Amino acid sequence: MKKNQQLKEIAKTRRDHLGRYLYELDNAYRKITIPYIQNHGFPEFTPGYLQLLSQLDVMSEIKTLVLIERMGISKQAVSRMIKKCEELGYIQRKADKDDERNKVIGFSKKGVELMSIAADAIREAEEDFRKKMGNDDFDNLKKLTAKLCKRMGLVAVDSEFD
Repeated sequence: MKKNQQLKEIAKTRRDHLGRYLYELDNAYRKITIPYIQNHGFPEFTPGYLQLLSQLDVMSEIKTLVLIERMGISKQAVSRMIKKCEELGYIQRKADKDDERNKVIGFSKKGVELMSIAADAIREAEEDFRKKMGNDDFDNLKKLTAKLCKRMGLVAVDSEFD
């Protein structure tokens, strides 16, 4: 293959792949949700908190060690995020009932309020995407994305809430 053709192929692959589309959609999603959250009582909220808070469930607590494993980053980085979110009042730490040397993390009252606003922001973003795609295409995209994530073991798909 000639060098020019090879460069064209590389350029095409870099522009046209699922990872790029998901990245762009995530950016578009955040451009709607983050300002919404900030404008509804949480002006200090930044995208950096999403990595931690998205791993928590409003209905239960999570062990710190499980959280570190899920996030796939260093213990020190997770500890810094936990500390900052705790300082902001979004989460609370307490001793693990099974092993008091370890901690569990859950949302505080303020954190649940934040998640309520975040749920409104998510609905607003999804409505914006739905308007651009149409109901059937949006529902299909969401269903197929959830299916792929589930098959790859990336997220728990909560059928009890469907």
